[in-house]
Amino acid sequence: MKIYILGLSFILLCFLNLSGQTGQELDFIEDGSDLNQVTPDDDEKFTTVTTTVWVLDSMDRYFYDYGLGELVFEDRTRTLTRDELGNYLMRESQFWDEDTQSFVNKDLLINNYYENGATHYFTKFPWNSELNDWAADTLTFYEKNENGDLLDIFRRAWDYQDNEFIFTDFAYYSKRYTYDLDQEGKRVWADIRRYNYDTGEWNIDGREFYSYESDGLSYEVLGQSWDTLGNFWRDKYKFLYTLNEDGQAVERVYQKYDLNSQGEYEWQTSSSYTKEYDDDGNLIDYILYSYSTGSPVPFRRHTYEYDADNNLLLDVYDKWDADTEDWVNYERREYTYDENGNELSYLSMRYFSDNWREFVKYVYYWSEIEIMDAGEALLNGVEIVPNPTSGKIVISGREDIGDARISVYSVSGQPLMVNHSNHGVVDIAKLPKGVYFLEIRTEEGRIVKKIIRE
Repeated sequence: MKIYILGLSFILLCFLNLSGQTGQELDFIEDGSDLNQVTPDDDEKFTTVTTTVWVLDSMDRYFYDYGLGELVFEDRTRTLTRDELGNYLMRESQFWDEDTQSFVNKDLLINNYYENGATHYFTKFPWNSELNDWAADTLTFYEKNENGDLLDIFRRAWDYQDNEFIFTDFAYYSKRYTYDLDQEGKRVWADIRRYNYDTGEWNIDGREFYSYESDGLSYEVLGQSWDTLGNFWRDKYKFLYTLNEDGQAVERVYQKYDLNSQGEYEWQTSSSYTKEYDDDGNLIDYILYSYSTGSPVPFRRHTYEYDADNNLLLDVYDKWDADTEDWVNYERREYTYDENGNELSYLSMRYFSDNWREFVKYVYYWSEIEIMDAGEALLNGVEIVPNPTSGKIVISGREDIGDARISVYSVSGQPLMVNHSNHGVVDIAKLPKGVYFLEIRTEEGRIVKKIIRE
């Protein structure tokens, strides 16, 4: 079986018609316009309300040129189109050609969102210089529930013969993960399958079981693989997590079920890590251990620094020197931000010959956009408490709140949680501390309010 390429104009036509070929799972929106529909009986009750958000327009990347001894421009990524909430729909990557002194196309990335903003397709089109056009490559599908929890993920490749994205048995595309969740949104089981192109079926490949302690401070992930010769499930790996009271992982132990020196199967620890957090919940120390000798030996370490707004400023990456039995410099990652908290640059430096040398740099460019809301009638009637909050938010003030669709977005407009009806209560305890936007939509209209998770 061969995967071919095709011009973008025809591919997009087929891609937009996929919903008719594969059923409901491809019923996505493209421009997000329905997110702003307002259908009041009396238009005079409503006035235009807008919320300003910052969105990433473009990113430049630089690499260190050892011959020149400095950072040189490598490529750029630009957002071409967005939906009404600021989510990018089409993003283009180009690299700089020194010979022609011009930009050359590299990749085209297309995101497609469902109406609830929780499920989307991510499509990649590399540039084909022979065709002088974008060529279809992969389609990655993510399915999430209304709370944003991942339920299913798989990939497809473009087949020129059938003019559609298809499943293949290539390693990159062949695996599919499906998750089962409990009432609290925690994973309890995962089904892992591998695609067989000859039979057109998803064959059993593995599974995972998740078990949680009643105190909520630890849980275990048990992975098993299917033994096709013996027709039974074989233990394969295990992750053991220890959490703090905020639900953050402070330790993880990875074990493999493998043969020992006596030829018997047993659980053997392969690696582990420890994490430490500050009072604001920011990760400040991370140490990875190796067990190649049977005992824990430090392997690498990250220490982090933040500003007063909890923006990451510095990530110091050290490696363990077995000879000196001490940490030695390896990499520094520095971050800068503007007055609005938007990341302006990321600089990675490597340690060579007792000196820090620039290795790679990213520069980010942002702009403000306005999200159109519904009107004053709905805005004036809604109360949101507490705000700031450390967890749950109660929305009241209208009789129809129980039937409202309540959604939470990042400051850049990325959908994080969608809750069609939860009796006016939204729990954002799982989200990191920061600023978010809360969207409330009823039959009469829609508003967006800023909320703070502290």
